Formats: sequence, structure tokens, C-alpha cells
Amino acid sequence: MPASMPTRCEDCGAEALCTFGESCHGGKLQWWESFRCQECEWGVEGDGLGSIPKPYRSLLVKEEGEWELTPEEGHHNC
Repeated sequence: MPASMPTRCEDCGAEALCTFGESCHGGKLQWWESFRCQECEWGVEGDGLGSIPKPYRSLLVKEEGEWELTPEEGHHNC
């Protein structure tokens, strides 16, 4: 489930939300972030491999707690 944190638009300065999360694709842990300003419609998205950056991770753990994934035998997706 995605999480979000308040931020400001880098273009117009309006209050906005940055949404982010982690997922598993092709056996690899990936993270993503998304931002779109409701005032000026400026937006940016990004992603990466491995664990989510620490500022985002801290908020995810605070909102959802820590989880451990254990693949079933024969299923090696992450």
C-alpha cells in the first residue's frame, strides 16, 4: 500500500503530497515515488532498485509497521 508525505511544489510553492511505496517485480525489490501539483500540474516520478530511501522508509514503517516476506518453496519472486 502506498504512503504519502506533505511537501511543497518545487515550481509554484503550493502545498502538495508526495506518494511512494515499495513492490517486488521480477524477483527484485523496487521503490517508487510520484508527485503532481494540484495548482500548477507540475509533476515528477521516480523509481529505483533495492530498499526505499531512508526518509520514505521511516514513514512507511510508521504508517504500516515492519513486514517480513518469506517466499514459499518454489516461488522466488523477491
